Amino acid sequence: ETDPVWATGWDHKSLLLGVRDAEEGWRFYRLPKASHSYDGAHGWNTEWPRIRDIGTEGQPDYLMTMHGMFWKFPATFTAGNSAGIRPRSAYLKVIGDFTRWNDQLVFGCDDSAQKEFLNKRKAKGNIEGPEQSNSNLWFTSVSTPGELGPATASGAVWAGEKVNANEYSEPFLFTGWAHRGSWVKNEGATPVTVTYEVDKKGDNHWSTLKSIELAAGGSAHVDFS
Repeated sequence: ETDPVWATGWDHKSLLLGVRDAEEGWRFYRLPKASHSYDGAHGWNTEWPRIRDIGTEGQPDYLMTMHGMFWKFPATFTAGNSAGIRPRSAYLKVIGDFTRWNDQLVFGCDDSAQKEFLNKRKAKGNIEGPEQSNSNLWFTSVSTPGELGPATASGAVWAGEKVNANEYSEPFLFTGWAHRGSWVKNEGATPVTVTYEVDKKGDNHWSTLKSIELAAGGSAHVDFS
């Protein structure tokens, strides 16, 4: 009754991670996307994200799949202890589900779909889908989720929205990358000060990381590397 409930999702800006506390309710966090290929307008991609333990009884190891990225997920994740999420590596598959079996990982994958659903757009041209869907099991090493593609990712907390003075965004994960940065633009008519804060231990104790001044219509790249 007191265990946290985790939920994953996304919008046009970023991934969304929700955690529900028995007393305080839901708290939401944003994570960057490794790929926008999973933003399907049909919404069926909501079936596939998972958070599962791929470790052993004595050494749990939670794996999260979301938008083409394998994530290391802390079993202790709560609103009061939000540190520890890290990108592992990127993948080019549609992973439906997975489990540990005989000291291996087994993934159920839908690598191509015969039905195009809503995948009709000018950028695609007249390219048709495959003659048949291709789904199968993928047997691989327990270490594979950390050994695939580069974990490059991007996302936003606001995009073309009105932001009031002293308004905070939802927390956005940026730990786990060697090179990190933010691009910000002031689309208003007056100068603004943008302040970045960081919760270093994930315990809701925030401190100022950097502040920048932006003229009306001005923009800047802020480096956190």
